[in-house]
Amino acid sequence: MAIPYDPFILANTDSYHNNIVPPAAGKRWEVCLPDQSSTEKFDTGLFTLQYDDSHQALGKYFKTELNHPWALFITSEW
Repeated sequence: MAIPYDPFILANTDSYHNNIVPPAAGKRWEVCLPDQSSTEKFDTGLFTLQYDDSHQALGKYFKTELNHPWALFITSEW
């Protein structure tokens, strides 16, 4: 069953993220749940950097070549 919302993480504009994400990335950089598309503010030029294997035409988003997700949604307490 699909969840009724699309949670995502975005970058803080005042923080260093790494050598790959551009400075002051802000909403241009997001991580969404696997196979969930990003918001319209996301910079799609960030797809396929480093280990990302996103392919918009295939509906594959935020996964590695081995299909490991960049984000997890845990529904139970731990």
